[in-house]
Amino acid sequence: MRLKSMDYLILLLVLAAAIGSAVFVYSGGNGPLRVKIRTDENIFIYPLDEDREIAVEGPLGTSYIHIHDEHAAFVESPCSNKLCIQAGELDESGEWSACMPNRIFMEIEGGSPAEEVDVTTY
Repeated sequence: MRLKSMDYLILLLVLAAAIGSAVFVYSGGNGPLRVKIRTDENIFIYPLDEDREIAVEGPLGTSYIHIHDEHAAFVESPCSNKLCIQAGELDESGEWSACMPNRIFMEIEGGSPAEEVDVTTY
């Protein structure tokens, strides 16, 4: 089977899209770190470098998220097990925490992902 000029053009466009996607996904930073908070109804985004206390409404009641010194953490929540509070502070891109019973998800995005090794196995 012989390729025609349009086949080469399509192949070139697919290759360019793949390379462009790889550059976009694997390029370094993408802006300052920020906290993204998702509920069933809303998405809230706050800069991680501005200290604040955030009240977020969920089905069980109000959860409180504290942003300070470029860290974010659940500090109070109406859930029974309090795993979201026990998760501690988040400060690196890609880290997340959630209050599953209250249906609130918090993640750090932006910046560049941590370059250090997470786990090593033998």
